[in-house]
Amino acid sequence: MLAETVYVFRHAVLRDTAYEMQLPSERAGLHAVAARAMHSHASPDDLASEIAEHARLADDEALIQIEREYLPRAGAYLQSRYQYGEALIRWLRLAEISVGGERAEALIKAGDAAGHVGELDRAEALYAGAIRQLEELGDEHGRARAQGNLAHVFKERGEMELAEKHYSEGLATLERTGDRGLLGVAQESLATLYALQRRTPEAEALYRQALENVRAVGRRISEATLLGNLANMRLFGERRDEAEPMYEQAIAIARELGQRALEGRSLGNLATLRRLQGRHDEAEKLYREALLILQDVGDRRGQGRALGDLAELLYNREEHDEAGRLLQQALVTCREMGDRRGEGLCMGRLADMYEMTGEDRKAMKMYEQSLPVQHAAGNRRAVGLVNCGLARLHARAGNGELARQYWREGLAELDQAGDTRNHAEQIKRMTSVFESAGIDPPGS
Repeated sequence: MLAETVYVFRHAVLRDTAYEMQLPSERAGLHAVAARAMHSHASPDDLASEIAEHARLADDEALIQIEREYLPRAGAYLQSRYQYGEALIRWLRLAEISVGGERAEALIKAGDAAGHVGELDRAEALYAGAIRQLEELGDEHGRARAQGNLAHVFKERGEMELAEKHYSEGLATLERTGDRGLLGVAQESLATLYALQRRTPEAEALYRQALENVRAVGRRISEATLLGNLANMRLFGERRDEAEPMYEQAIAIARELGQRALEGRSLGNLATLRRLQGRHDEAEKLYREALLILQDVGDRRGQGRALGDLAELLYNREEHDEAGRLLQQALVTCREMGDRRGEGLCMGRLADMYEMTGEDRKAMKMYEQSLPVQHAAGNRRAVGLVNCGLARLHARAGNGELARQYWREGLAELDQAGDTRNHAEQIKRMTSVFESAGIDPPGS
């Protein structure tokens, strides 16, 4: 504390009772004294929320400026510790008491926080409000940034056409402004959308441009995420060996900068590479290391993805009980965070697990429920795998025509996704089931 003497109540109820016994005007006066006293010292960021709250409760126009000074510090501090719900409250309050560019910035930050806690509709409304404010100010640069954030919301909801429209418009604006750092970030976002749609040549070209731009201005965090994204594109193709040095570079940068959430996600990506290489013990160790980091920093979205990936590894090693438990945990986490892509992946994995353990009815229900989620997330590879799963289940149930329809649709999606490994594997699995069921595959 800043004062020389500290009074500590033995129980919170005593403290609250003493507080409530004060008249409202007296309480406001005490808050004003506290705000001014704390403001007069060099206060650390972890006290910024407390100072801002004292200033708010003082109900004194003269203290609004103190509140406006500390709310950005409070919001940034809370977000750096992944306390996005608390940060959202601070940014919304700042937007309420601010005007012009300051209000627009607070709305953008509030939208970011809302997105992190899975409130995508709220994030959309906040970004739209920021865009209107920035249009009134004639701030093209700020508008482009807010538009990119809005596009991210559309992408997360699987509204890919809207996402591409807003990403492209923001990118065009940034190309005129000459801000290479922000341009690189915008290029990365659009490239990630292309990658999700399996528009591989367009995605890779744009990732390369983005990497050149962020390196030119020394944006090391963006460099690390770009390296990870470029590596991700190689996981399911013929260039898998090129992914490893990229992941290792991303991990090294994250550690150098002390970016623990980025380190955790990058370790999870490397673990997936190890799993696909058949190096399962190494993969499990990396997944668990990634999870410890992501849990420690409070990155719930990252945790959901890592739990699902670890579950798939354990399932493939026939550790079905733990795999099922982790998948259910991952599914709950992805839903809480509004992560539609992650939710769809978890549902598809659960369905596959039910199928492999002979629970065909549960598998059918889960595959059918996951299909619209996968479509909405724009995950063509996952759509293909779900259709192939439904083809096998309908073949076992004796529904020949439906089975053949899902066979054709599943392989077409995998073709479009460029996933040659799964294409060959799914043909093998479906052919075996069709032969056992006495059903001719398509084209026979």
